[in-house]
Amino acid sequence: MSGKSAQSRNRGTSLLGLLTSGKSRDFHTFSSGSAGPSSNDGIQASGGSISDYQEGSDIYRAHVFTSSGTFVVTSLGGLDGKLDYLCVAGGGGGSDRGNGAGGGGGGGLLSSHPDAPGTARQSQVDAEVLTYTVTVGAGGMGGMEAQALLGTSGTNSSVISPSGTMVTTAGGGYGGQANYDPPGSGGDGGCGGGGNSQPGGAATGYPGPAQQGFPGGSHGGGGAGEVGRGSSDPRAYGGGHGVRIRIAGDFDSAASTGFGGTGPGDQQSWFAGGGASGRPNNPTQAPGGYGGGGDGAEQGNNPPQQGTEVLARKGVATSGGGGGGGADGDYNDAGNGGSGIVVLRYKIASLTAGQGATGGTVSFFNGKVIHAFTSSGAFNNTSGAPLNCEYVIIGGGGGGGGQFGGGGGAGAVATGTNTFAPSTPASIIIGAGGRGGFGGNNTNDGGLNGFQTEVDGVFTAKGGGGGGGEDQSAKSSSNPGGGSGGGAQRAGSGNGGGSGDLGNDGGDHPSPQYGGGGGGGAGGAGQAASDNAGGVGGVGTRLPAAFQSDLVGAGAPGPGSGDDAKWWVGGGGGGGAYSTANAGRGGGAGSPDAGWAGGAPGGGGDLTPIVSNSGQGGTGGGGGGGSYGPGTALQNGSQGGSGLVLIAYTAV
Repeated sequence: MSGKSAQSRNRGTSLLGLLTSGKSRDFHTFSSGSAGPSSNDGIQASGGSISDYQEGSDIYRAHVFTSSGTFVVTSLGGLDGKLDYLCVAGGGGGSDRGNGAGGGGGGGLLSSHPDAPGTARQSQVDAEVLTYTVTVGAGGMGGMEAQALLGTSGTNSSVISPSGTMVTTAGGGYGGQANYDPPGSGGDGGCGGGGNSQPGGAATGYPGPAQQGFPGGSHGGGGAGEVGRGSSDPRAYGGGHGVRIRIAGDFDSAASTGFGGTGPGDQQSWFAGGGASGRPNNPTQAPGGYGGGGDGAEQGNNPPQQGTEVLARKGVATSGGGGGGGADGDYNDAGNGGSGIVVLRYKIASLTAGQGATGGTVSFFNGKVIHAFTSSGAFNNTSGAPLNCEYVIIGGGGGGGGQFGGGGGAGAVATGTNTFAPSTPASIIIGAGGRGGFGGNNTNDGGLNGFQTEVDGVFTAKGGGGGGGEDQSAKSSSNPGGGSGGGAQRAGSGNGGGSGDLGNDGGDHPSPQYGGGGGGGAGGAGQAASDNAGGVGGVGTRLPAAFQSDLVGAGAPGPGSGDDAKWWVGGGGGGGAYSTANAGRGGGAGSPDAGWAGGAPGGGGDLTPIVSNSGQGGTGGGGGGGSYGPGTALQNGSQGGSGLVLIAYTAV
């Protein structure tokens, strides 16, 4: 059975949630409250990684640059047309040679966000329809004991347009070192570098209304929030603290951001901490400042400590933190400074009374409120009236079979509309992918079916069928709401698993081939094994237009180019093969490196063996079939991808 379209149902509830890949990533969206976007659109722009979030009564979009690039404004929209920015330069490197060599200064910091301290807070700027050049400064290099090297300063960060410079910040100063003239003085910079028992470096603009940081102390590097420390300070030899600026949202964990450093209580979004100084004759390292400052070395490290100690002395990447200083000893080199960051944000909507529901991860796109679920939860209509919604419900993908086994079938992909009653929470269960089969010609060599995804009172999307092995036949998916069948191997008749009403059949295994058939996909059947090659998994399908946004983050790459190659789900897993070159690709992909639409490539096992891959989570993609090779790890099939629920409605 092939070419079936997803079936619509109109009886129940809906929801949504997940991550994005590539340059546009939605780091954070808000998930509670009773607000929706107004009809006014804000600035339209591209560049960097993108984060939408709520702050007070407004929704903001932030473009996060952790490397240099361009920020392109194509429209000013109907709101205020103002840009806020955070610009942090690279932190200075710590120096070595001489006990207690200075820590690097934090990168210079300027920002127009309300979190910025008065000395560093600048005014918003008017956006223009043009291309801005964004430069993100690198951290300075740390000195090394063997070369008696002085650290280097960090490099500048800036935002520049054809009509002028928006902002430039200076790299952090290097740490002081005893063998240079004047001996031990820290370097000047955005934040001053710490000395080697000598004065620290000066900070750019300090003191004044546009200062980028604080001077270095006699040992620790300066930070954006305070001076570096000396040997007699309460936090002896420590780096000066940076500042916390939540310009891309208020995050609770490091995994939410992917940039910046930490502060007290593991708070996120701290920047430009100073590096600590090296410390003579002391068993503990001096602490770097909040905001990515590196710890200092201590005299007398031995080789087993080198890896973790040196790593701790580096300023945190994307924070602008200064590198920690070194101390005498072969394993006490100083740390590099952390790279800088540039963030530009603008208002995209003013909130009116209108987010109509709770549950999952919530984002705004094209006038719609979108709820995403990648784990189980509940969707609750809080609007006080019936809520008309569009949904996507995807079951878990089937696991791939073992030992050049068949690929797993994709989970069912159901789309449709539903009206949710007010104050009636609908439970959501996200189906897991099926386990992969084991190698070695045993009774567990077949992959298991994926688990069903359920939205209470609306629809149940069944999981995909498991891929076949030498001892177990390919598995089918059942109706109603059935997904795709698994690809076949030798067991049984060699036929691929049958599909349900929302999927396609798995690929066959014509004897005597040494490969598995591809698992069926939501948009096409799996390919049969041929010429000792694994079959390609069936092609997937694209998400409906309401969910086609990098901000929503759903789906995986697929066939085509540009936007046509985005937002695919439900790819079948590729069949395993005797040789690596003949392993089946997932989801109809021709590339040997990755599958399409979340379907995983199969394994191959000759001179350069590769293991099978798991289906991508949140797509219902099938798992790859196992390879043939030494050891059962290569022969095992892989797990299918988990399911997903997406729900969208017009803001009320």
